[in-house]
Order: sequence, then C-alpha cells, then structure tokens
Amino acid sequence: MSVVQTSQLTLPSDPTVLKQIKDACFEISASMTRAEGEKDFQKNAVADLAKATDIPAKFLKKIASLYHRQNREQVEAEQGSTVELYDRIFDTQPE
Repeated sequence: MSVVQTSQLTLPSDPTVLKQIKDACFEISASMTRAEGEKDFQKNAVADLAKATDIPAKFLKKIASLYHRQNREQVEAEQGSTVELYDRIFDTQPE
C-alpha cells in the first residue's frame, strides 16, 4: 500500500482503503442524519407535552431522561450532595 506522509498523518493512497473510508463516511453520515431526526422528534414531543399539560418542558425532559436511564437513586444522591455542598459553601444550612 502506498502512502503519502504529511506532518500530522499518513494519507492512504490504496483505492481499496480510500473506498472503505468513503463508504464508512456515507454510513456515518446516514447515522448522524437519523440521530438528528430523533433529537428533533424528542424536542417536539416534549414541547407538545408541555403545551398539553402546562408542565414546563425542562421538567418533562428531565423526567423522560430519568425514566430512560433508570437512575433515580443516583440523581437523588447527586442532588442531595449538590445541595449539601452549596449550603456548606454559602453557609445556608437551615437552622
């Protein structure tokens, strides 16, 4: 396989390797397009639900994420630690 060396990488010149890279780029681009479509769907679904329920979108998005990740205990622990740290830094512990 012949290559061309640049200062940062070795550029392939083998047509088989170039085709392999090109084909992979097509597949990766298609995957990225699908991911963008899913993100648009999620954004619209949350916005529609927020409008229908009068619950702010930021809360619905957090709930959907919490459901998807199934990590309620971890989130609760992190939030508790964050509040404790805030109270310690700003000396706002309840009396």
